[in-house]
Amino acid sequence: SQLVGMWMEELEGEERDKTGFRWLPLLGRLLAVVEGREKFVPHNNQIVPSGMDIKENLVRDICNLSWDQDTVTSICSMFKEVKLSSDQQLEVFDKLCSSLVTLPAQSIPPLVFQMLQLSKDSTL
Repeated sequence: SQLVGMWMEELEGEERDKTGFRWLPLLGRLLAVVEGREKFVPHNNQIVPSGMDIKENLVRDICNLSWDQDTVTSICSMFKEVKLSSDQQLEVFDKLCSSLVTLPAQSIPPLVFQMLQLSKDSTL
């Protein structure tokens, strides 16, 4: 949870990450692993939601962030690692499509390529 919290702070932050967000694929894998867990060990007697609930909340939180035009393609690529429900797919694609308007022309082809890869197994 600390790792996810740190990464979410990096995504929310105004400063550029020194690593160039190379950790985003790990976030996708972590979300995929978290989803598969039924239970987590409670910390400080807190009620801990299931892995599916945690993943849904994190996907929603990521979609609610303001994505920098330099990270949109990386975030899209990260979502390829995560099994998204139909509602989550719609939310992610809405966010990705809305970001196309603000991207410089040279950034659009890589994003479209990642979006096509993300959608190839889509249930929509």
